Amino acid sequence: MVHGVLIVVLIQLCVMTAQANPANGTTAPSVDQPTTIDWPNKASIFEKHKNWQGLKEHALRWTQTEPMSSDAWYNLGTAYEKTNQYAEAIEAYRQAIRIKPNYTNAQNALKLAYEASACPGQPEWQNFSTVSFTINMGKSSSLTLTRYTDALYAKIVNGTQTKEMYQYGGATLYRGLTPSELTGVSPFFMLDMPVGMIISFLGYHFMHPCWINSSETQFTYEADPISSGTNNVTGIARRINDTTIIFDFTAVEKKEQGATFKASGRIEFAAITPLPNDTVISDWVITKGALKAEVITPNETVETIKDVKKLELLKPNR
Repeated sequence: MVHGVLIVVLIQLCVMTAQANPANGTTAPSVDQPTTIDWPNKASIFEKHKNWQGLKEHALRWTQTEPMSSDAWYNLGTAYEKTNQYAEAIEAYRQAIRIKPNYTNAQNALKLAYEASACPGQPEWQNFSTVSFTINMGKSSSLTLTRYTDALYAKIVNGTQTKEMYQYGGATLYRGLTPSELTGVSPFFMLDMPVGMIISFLGYHFMHPCWINSSETQFTYEADPISSGTNNVTGIARRINDTTIIFDFTAVEKKEQGATFKASGRIEFAAITPLPNDTVISDWVITKGALKAEVITPNETVETIKDVKKLELLKPNR
């Protein structure tokens, strides 16, 4: 009987040894050995059953296993968004887009996540209401540009000199200009160029204003966002509230004797409204015309913008 038991034990040991060391020298697969996971299919099952917590845990493992998978980050963003974790969802979608810049689904999902997050209104760069900034391109100047639905306001400050302008309908109103500046080329001509440069440099790195965090964000890149030659751009940006971004950056053109563009200031995305009727312009000069303005002397007292509206020639375009 003892011999029979020993034989059985020896047979079992031989079988176990053969499994661990097969003839071809490879290790036989064990029951607990992990197999390849069909990450996309399993994610779709979680999504089909609206198991967002399950999708989150699955996508977290997926991103850890395949960190360069844009689909992994997109699914993680979906799980975060469905559980109202918008900051995490935004970052996951952004990572998916970093890996795959033309990922349309991730771009659309990112936009929706922003709309539901703490960045209300989903402002676009081109829809700013006010840009106030200081630039240094040989000399330092402070400029402000404010948009209204029916007008445009601009201000330039150079040292102790302040010059202001309203473009309103067919009229242009000035304050602080010399007589020669009133009849010559406007000092505000091409003011939109530095504004456009600021929007281009920021928008190239931050595709959307909401990409700028409430904590100070440093950025640096080398690119050609405005088709004027490759630039080295370095700076900081921060979103200080729901509608305001502050920035400070330097762009150095990479060519012999290339220009250096320094700008710091703020961009606001408040609601764009009509120019208030009670805006006082009693000490402003009214002109008409484009590059070379013709000074207008109204036949009546003009105290506010409401009075300008009464002038037939200067009524806003409709």
